[in-house]
Amino acid sequence: MPEPARQPIGVPTLVPCPYCGDPEGLHASRLVCMARLRRIVDEQAAQLAQLKPPGGQGVAGEGGDGAEGGELSDADIDALAAACPSGVAILAECLVVARMLLEKNAQYGDSALHPLRLLSNADVLTGLGVRADDKLSRLLRGNGEGDEDAEQDLLGYLVLRRVARRQRSEASA
Repeated sequence: MPEPARQPIGVPTLVPCPYCGDPEGLHASRLVCMARLRRIVDEQAAQLAQLKPPGGQGVAGEGGDGAEGGELSDADIDALAAACPSGVAILAECLVVARMLLEKNAQYGDSALHPLRLLSNADVLTGLGVRADDKLSRLLRGNGEGDEDAEQDLLGYLVLRRVARRQRSEASA
């Protein structure tokens, strides 16, 4: 019995994209299907929308610390992302970082912003700064080369520093 024909190694099999129907799956020379990316962004945005705190205040909050223009609605963010050359990709990366932070917060509790202080009495901002320094050191020394997790962790620590700073200013107000 003859062997079935095999696709040569390293040559991708061209199949229609299940998201946009492109018959060759090439998406007009782009590597990413924009219809698939939009679907992922929409799904993650819907998940994040369910996590909004009572009162409808979103992540940006009101005034100060980067929110000078006030809070943007989901529709405003979608429109802004669609209008920018790399807007959808930027939004997708931000949602990946947000999802990672939310998953770790659910898994480990609020330990980054409210540590147990068993071995260190450093304040939260200092502790997060030390963690960020460790990640930067790892990346700069080449130990994290090609390590997207180290980059994601660094972004996460910077976001957490902003959250801690905002919480501190709200508590003192």
